[in-house]
Amino acid sequence: MQMFGTFKGLRIKPVDVGEDSDYWVIKVPKPRRLLKMFAKLSRVVIEGLSSSISLDTPLILISAVSIGIVTFLVFTLVYRIPEVVAVLFSILLVVLYLLFLRRELRR
Repeated sequence: MQMFGTFKGLRIKPVDVGEDSDYWVIKVPKPRRLLKMFAKLSRVVIEGLSSSISLDTPLILISAVSIGIVTFLVFTLVYRIPEVVAVLFSILLVVLYLLFLRRELRR
């Protein structure tokens, strides 16, 4: 029994396994475009990080993480803001801090 069918881009074909032919093989196409795009993006990020890392980078990262944690705790414990909104506010403040710090370090 040879039967081929497609289901949303998947190729499905029964496999003859002796007497019992209840087993099916589903072949999923490889996402080559997605893998190539991910490889290019990772190369760009690695090149960007390797050129901009200095001795101040660990201090900047530690301070950004600590600012994010402190603002999250203040928003949730003191102001009683829901956690999702507190996370968004904390991320916004950390991003603004990093952008301001980047502008100041370029001077």
